[in-house]
Amino acid sequence: MGQEIIEGKYINFFTDFSFKKLFGPPSREILIDFLNAILEGYENTITDLEYLNTEQLGESKSDRKAVFDLYCTTSDGSRIIVELQNTKQQKYVERSIYYSMHAVQEQSHRGDWNYSLKAVYVISILNFLLPEEIAEDDVITCVKLHTTKSKKEFSHVLNYIYLEIPKIEYETSELKSHREKWLYLLKNLAKLNGVPEGYTEEIFMKFLDEADLANMNADERLWYIRSLKAYRDTKNQMDYMKEEGFERGFEKGIEEGLKEGMEKGMEKGRNEGMRAGMERGMEKGRNEGMRAGMERGMEKGAVNIAKNLLGKGFSIEDIIELTGLSEEIIKTLK
Repeated sequence: MGQEIIEGKYINFFTDFSFKKLFGPPSREILIDFLNAILEGYENTITDLEYLNTEQLGESKSDRKAVFDLYCTTSDGSRIIVELQNTKQQKYVERSIYYSMHAVQEQSHRGDWNYSLKAVYVISILNFLLPEEIAEDDVITCVKLHTTKSKKEFSHVLNYIYLEIPKIEYETSELKSHREKWLYLLKNLAKLNGVPEGYTEEIFMKFLDEADLANMNADERLWYIRSLKAYRDTKNQMDYMKEEGFERGFEKGIEEGLKEGMEKGMEKGRNEGMRAGMERGMEKGRNEGMRAGMERGMEKGAVNIAKNLLGKGFSIEDIIELTGLSEEIIKTLK
């Protein structure tokens, strides 16, 4: 079974094991190069970084803690949080802001302090799309604090970078920049059979060498298999949840739309009014019914995923991150 699960030359970047292996402390040089590519256009180039404790506690026992995927500080004191998020969450943007607050708060000092703060960067690698109303057309959406009228920078402290993996549609022949090469590599790593065309830089060779399944020892292969299975289980359940929610929403939308259209149509006239009303009702019913059905399907699917993850021994904190459910709901399921 294990051999069947890990077919291919390179590991899947989107598993928890792979993310930590490829960007964790042993791969410091790789992470620095990736971050410099993503943060291109910001003032400072990262020359070195230190990995910090990923578990951040509040000031009191009652405060909610935050657990980051990766948390680093650079040589100039800037904080960088790197998050890999595979499942869509309704409040993910708010969550990234909440995470940044921990990185700001920990810079305070006891006694005399002039509120001097270093920049905080939250880099979110998202295996889903942000809402259209807040996302840029580009693969990467960058958010900073600036004034509304003149667009002048208000503060350098808070910086949010959202990288939407589904928007990456490059071909190797189209790659023009170091950043585009990184983005292509992350999305397509598990599909590659060898070094892609044009990837001559030493840093990419190191990255691919780390990602090569043939270079993993027995323990690493075991942890990777477990991580990959958890990723696939979650992805399959989320895909099913979306499909079921869409179908139920569509069916309900048609039913409600027809009913509303018939009622309005009868009021306006048997022939023309009925047709016009049905069309409006169909359109409104499809939109509202699909949305309502998808929301119910997503909620039901998230509960099923949480039950599955509890059975596999996942922590409550991990299940909150994977499903977006509240701690209270998960404790009830447990």
